[in-house]
Amino acid sequence: MLPEATRPDLLPVTTSTPVLVAIAGGLLVFWLLLHWLKRFPKRRPLRIGLFLLRVATGTATLWLAFQIAARFLYLASNWPLLVTAGLGAVTI
Repeated sequence: MLPEATRPDLLPVTTSTPVLVAIAGGLLVFWLLLHWLKRFPKRRPLRIGLFLLRVATGTATLWLAFQIAARFLYLASNWPLLVTAGLGAVTI
């Protein structure tokens, strides 16, 4: 990678890519499970708590997906990856 093409919000190259893929896969399964569970709680505080947990899990999943993609692609954006991942998690 070119020195001028580095982003401060990327994990270092020393972090193992297969470990990132495994963690992202586990988070994705958990995120899908949370989406499946969203239809069951009827009380409003429980639904809000489940929504916040889905957003946090989705943000972590998408952030890791961006970290993995950045190993192979150049990500050009002025926005921090965590903000982009959070927005993506809220919309899904």
